[in-house]
Amino acid sequence: MNDLRLHKEDGCGLHDADQRSTSQTSSVWVTSLVIRALNEVSVNWPNMLYVDPQVTDKALKFLLAQQASHGAWWEPSGEVGDRKLVPSPYSLTGETTHDLNLSSTAHTMLSLLALRGLPSPLDEQVLAAITRGARWLEENLSLVGQASRPLEVSLVALALHLSESTFADLPIKYVYWGEDLVPLPSYRVESQRPHLQPRRSHAHDSGNVAATAYALRLYSIRGEIMTPSIVRWLQSQRCHDGGWMSTQDTLAAWEALYEFSGREGRARDTQLTVTVEPLHDHTQARTFYITPDNFLHLQSHQVNGKWGSMRVQGKGRGAAVLQLTSKYHVAEPHHLASPPTPAFHLRTRANWHGHNGSALTFITCVRWMFKEASDTSGISVLEVTVPTGYGASTEVLQEYVAAQTVPNLRRVDFQQRKITFFFEKLVGTDTCVEFSVERWFLPTSPRCYQ
Repeated sequence: MNDLRLHKEDGCGLHDADQRSTSQTSSVWVTSLVIRALNEVSVNWPNMLYVDPQVTDKALKFLLAQQASHGAWWEPSGEVGDRKLVPSPYSLTGETTHDLNLSSTAHTMLSLLALRGLPSPLDEQVLAAITRGARWLEENLSLVGQASRPLEVSLVALALHLSESTFADLPIKYVYWGEDLVPLPSYRVESQRPHLQPRRSHAHDSGNVAATAYALRLYSIRGEIMTPSIVRWLQSQRCHDGGWMSTQDTLAAWEALYEFSGREGRARDTQLTVTVEPLHDHTQARTFYITPDNFLHLQSHQVNGKWGSMRVQGKGRGAAVLQLTSKYHVAEPHHLASPPTPAFHLRTRANWHGHNGSALTFITCVRWMFKEASDTSGISVLEVTVPTGYGASTEVLQEYVAAQTVPNLRRVDFQQRKITFFFEKLVGTDTCVEFSVERWFLPTSPRCYQ
């Protein structure tokens, strides 16, 4: 649990002794997430992992101290860690919630509402803080319907419902919450058979998934008739690795689906047989059996072949998620799948130097371009793959971060052939990193000797 080191003297996350923290300022957003995670661990697995209550109590006191008298929570630095929580400064009606911190307040309330087993008098203080936060949301509820982004709407609606507000039962009827049109993946009919097409990327995928996930929790609690349609849309937005677009929206979607599954109670009655058959090679067919004993285990099957369709047939009762992931290489840049909206501009160059090109220096610059979503990017990650046989010193990379010559660079990792840079945010101007790798060994072609 390295995260236990990431706290300041005031109880807030985050600050790391080895100068690799993701942020150098106190953060309400991060602290609320950490408090909830540690509380879940201490309540559900007290015998497996010990969490010092002084750490959580201190962090909780910090969090309560950041609430204004009228009920809103404010970031000490003035910047929210998750850019999706930043409301738009513009709207068609001319109204805006930009200076009201409704998203941050609702997000913090959800974390506090999930806490269990708090000691007295902290439990009473938390309850009072939730009440003040709900009152602030109620006072600005009319503005939420006019100017808020979809994520802010779903956060506010869920927070008011869980806090048992008198304004909780607002009529909101959508299959998904998004800033643009995001239909289900389409079908293409070939040989009189429907073929499901891949999911397409959209400009606000991460925010759309997070907003829909919070709304699903609300719909599931209410028992709304549209809940299965929301689940179907949310499952269709999964990425190739089983998660969604980012860590935060993946956690939100997972929690929403978990709560939905628990309320439905059908998992223990699952008896499914799913047959997957490549039409170009029937010998690679595979049958999966899904029962209450294995429905939590991932089952996978690799299909070899350069082309063709897959036929899927399911029998039995229950529900399961089937996902097809394909990988292919292209020879020309124009064959690459373009993002729906260019969010980052990246340029890099590499210079060989040293004896026989034994060293390689990279200069990589990146800047944020998607100003319609927010002025800055929020937490961003830059990955640089180095050639085979070359490596970098972890100590030198950490000293590079500690020197603070690169704005908003908080951490650098080197693993195998990849160097990863973690930025607190990226802005509209170039942020450049310069680093060198050295040849550690000579790669050779495999040879067979007799």
